[in-house]
Amino acid sequence: MADKYCCFLHPKKDYGLKELDDACSDCGRPYGFPLREHPSLIGEYRIEKPAGRGFYGVTYRALAGRFGEPKAVKVIPKAIYQFFGKDFNKECEAHHALAQNTEHLAGIENAFDADVKFGEIILPCHIAVLRWIEGNTLYDVLVEERKLEATEVAQIALDLLSLLDELQRGGKRHNDLHKKNIVIENNKNAPPRTDRIHADLRAVAVDFGSIDDASLSGESRIGDLNNVGHHIRDLTKQIRENPASETDLNWRLAFALDQTARSLLREPTSQRLSFADLRSEISTLAIHRARTPVWRSSLELKSFSEHYNAQTIESAYVPNLFVLPAHATWLSEVRTLGPQVISGMRGCGKTMLLKSLDFHARAFREQAEEADAVISKLKKDRFVGLFLACAKLLDQANKSPGNLHVRLLVGYALAALRIAQHLRDLKPTAVDARFAAYIAQALAECLSRLDGLSDIASEFKLEEFLVRTQLRLGQEDFLTLKSSPVNVFPVFAGVFEKISPEVFGESHILFLLDDVSTRFISEETISELISELLFSNEKCSFKFTTEAQTLELVLKSPGRMSHRKKATFLNRLKTSCLRLKQKGNGGCLTLQRCLYMRWKF
Repeated sequence: MADKYCCFLHPKKDYGLKELDDACSDCGRPYGFPLREHPSLIGEYRIEKPAGRGFYGVTYRALAGRFGEPKAVKVIPKAIYQFFGKDFNKECEAHHALAQNTEHLAGIENAFDADVKFGEIILPCHIAVLRWIEGNTLYDVLVEERKLEATEVAQIALDLLSLLDELQRGGKRHNDLHKKNIVIENNKNAPPRTDRIHADLRAVAVDFGSIDDASLSGESRIGDLNNVGHHIRDLTKQIRENPASETDLNWRLAFALDQTARSLLREPTSQRLSFADLRSEISTLAIHRARTPVWRSSLELKSFSEHYNAQTIESAYVPNLFVLPAHATWLSEVRTLGPQVISGMRGCGKTMLLKSLDFHARAFREQAEEADAVISKLKKDRFVGLFLACAKLLDQANKSPGNLHVRLLVGYALAALRIAQHLRDLKPTAVDARFAAYIAQALAECLSRLDGLSDIASEFKLEEFLVRTQLRLGQEDFLTLKSSPVNVFPVFAGVFEKISPEVFGESHILFLLDDVSTRFISEETISELISELLFSNEKCSFKFTTEAQTLELVLKSPGRMSHRKKATFLNRLKTSCLRLKQKGNGGCLTLQRCLYMRWKF
């Protein structure tokens, strides 16, 4: 595999990809010669075999002591570190300090300088001795014939996120987390652990590279977050293309992991990450939710340090956290049927407000509450909310996706499937048993270039199709709407009358879309989205949340007025100000400034 290598004899700031057999333009030696002409002894360490070549140096598997304990011995010519202005001793000290509090970074055990013989060449070198990790590199895992189960991929992803968390807490960046610097340890004798999906698997970073370099990654480096994001996407791609087993858990996990990777691949200005939250999402899905839907499980805070935020909390848990003052009237305002834009400063409560309209929040069942009471409440609502978030829907590699409306429709179809399953849990007789077929047929009416979708009758087959489609839409535009969004979404909304005539027969469908902001998509895409989706229809409507500055930048009328006519158009909007703030003592939502606009046509 081509990689970035520096010649041991003629260092240059050349970060182009090279093969190990490629020759240095100055000395004519291949970049891989330290692997082939390796020393037999370095200090007290007996070199057994080469383990890998990095940009600066080479790593060997060595045996130490009377009983031949395996070690990883990394060798870097002094001239290379001097040329690049790097401090070997400082790096080793930083590595040792950080490795004391992590299980995902191989510990460093010794460091010294020595003259090392490579064939006929003797070079003064820095030597670092690390704990040997038995296993294959992530690169080898990705290319080997045996394909990983989704739960194995989830464990590797959890370990990589834990490594990022440990680096962040230590105030460090690794800056060299490529596939050959990560070893997947496989310890069959590891004792079972309740906090791990696979106790015998562990991803460990084995190189220290530029661990003390706290600067942001330059053009020649991707950066820790992006590196891990790409690794997770490569692992999920393996599941999608070559699944080890055809189960719904494989596809659910692949989709959840793909969304996590997207979070890590965002631009720095779009990052709002909590590694603890990302790990919680993955482990909850992999360990608990495989057999138990989220609406059947209870919200648990496992430690005082664990936190949930509006971006990661499930809608079903919102009633546990969303407290309404007795005198508040603004929640009833957002329940108004018809298109709306809710805007305000970051952290003012827009996401929680929108999630409170989601079906799973409205179908929340109090302790000892009868199912019929919940059904009665849902009928009185006369609306069904389907929640999606731009942060999880869109691929950050392309801020102007051509298939945006298709992604929305497929996402809402998956939400409709979850709603039907939740309602069936509450009252089996309230849901038509053919609900999966109805959803599939509605999609077939709305999307072109689809074969066999209208024949799907199984909810599990439909779920698999929708998840696979969402994953594929992140790579290519292979579907289109049969008509404009203003025609297509009302057609799809009609499926709820078929799913449950008893509960949804007279309901207005609210397509809820959270965080439509320039942190995730371009101004042009937002302008197009708002112009095409804020339509008025008796069957359905869209409700967006966005940041106030985004609304000012990109707002256009449904008639696609120019920016110069925006002020005139804004005067036609009925505007009421809401105030949302966080009370310091009780954590309840009360009034502070948040702009809310109701669109009238």
